[in-house]
Amino acid sequence: MGITVKGTSTALATGTTKFDDCTAVHLCGHTSAVTVTVRNEADDADVGTIKIPANGQMVVNLFIGQGLRGPTTVSGTQVAAGDSI
Repeated sequence: MGITVKGTSTALATGTTKFDDCTAVHLCGHTSAVTVTVRNEADDADVGTIKIPANGQMVVNLFIGQGLRGPTTVSGTQVAAGDSI
């Protein structure tokens, strides 16, 4: 199963929720350990946090409406596994 890129790279922001219309986001682009916050669908509370190690990368699955916040050193790209999306 491959990953299909569905969007362009976008820097996260600590005060603005990004990727709230995506179901999967590839996160990367940082040189130190970072914490990314998952926001709820109403964008009025945190659902949880994700710790990414220095130079790490991962794909995060979201429900439509949920989104991500984090330092601008982290870039995200909307992706989908195979042809499922």
